[in-house]
Amino acid sequence: MSAAPDAGVDAYLQHLAVERHLAARTLALYGTALSQLQAAAAADGVALRDAQSHHLRRWLAGLRV
Repeated sequence: MSAAPDAGVDAYLQHLAVERHLAARTLALYGTALSQLQAAAAADGVALRDAQSHHLRRWLAGLRV
């Protein structure tokens, strides 16, 4: 089960679309990455807005390149 979308993430993606004029594919990729980060934070029992650097490092370490 995935976490509900974060309003901050939605606002950030909207900012990138309107102010930075990023391409739709770029926005989709950013949205996917942020959703994965949000799910990883939720698995640790924290909201994305409360995530600390160690949550981000753990998530990054788990990414496959």
